[in-house]
Amino acid sequence: MRARRTARRASRPASRRGRIGAAEEMAEEMAAVVLWPASPEAAFVVGHELTVDGDATA
Repeated sequence: MRARRTARRASRPASRRGRIGAAEEMAEEMAAVVLWPASPEAAFVVGHELTVDGDATA
């Protein structure tokens, strides 16, 4: 528990979202990004490059 708090504090300057994702969470989020262009919600998105970097360049 203490190590997790220390890791969170250390990541605050690098992570604008204020959290460190677990591997399972990151895998689910990455899968959603990969599958989204094939979904009906992306019907009007054409020729766009998606940057997936955990909010590092936002």
